[in-house]
Amino acid sequence: MVALAFFVLGTACTSSKTTSTSNGETTSSSTTASTNTAKNLEGKTVPDFKVSTASGEELPSDQLLGSKATMLIVWASWCPDCQQQLPIIEKVYQSYKDRVDFVGINYTDGDRETQEKAMQYLKDKGYTIPIVFDKTGATQDFLGVESIPTMYLIKGNQIEKVFVEVETEETLQTALDSLLN
Repeated sequence: MVALAFFVLGTACTSSKTTSTSNGETTSSSTTASTNTAKNLEGKTVPDFKVSTASGEELPSDQLLGSKATMLIVWASWCPDCQQQLPIIEKVYQSYKDRVDFVGINYTDGDRETQEKAMQYLKDKGYTIPIVFDKTGATQDFLGVESIPTMYLIKGNQIEKVFVEVETEETLQTALDSLLN
């Protein structure tokens, strides 16, 4: 099922959701930014889920949140929207890293996206944002990720804002400034 979820999410970076019926069939439906279920987490506590570090250590979601505000970015190197968003994220990261913790959560399916492919992509592009790996579909299950990139702005352990489309540097800076005040 995880492989199917990764496959369906992977068919388009921006819109797909799978539903399994009782007889084992799967259906897909399109998602727009206004109906993306990740947006339903705004104002709620960050759910418990686990990701992996580059060394393979399991890391619970509460350890992704530092003492500062946090920006989580769910992405994959093959996704054109992520390829468009990541240079912007890197610029924002360089400007805000002293005031905001950034964590890139790589959507790793083991086939289309492997940990090695993700690490090589970041190295080739010169991106320095810290990353962890979602190898189990936890972001889809617990964070409602239906499209990538999906970005969460978190203060304490509360999700304040969710972005489900490519955003400009100015939009992200304005949102982070608001989060910090």
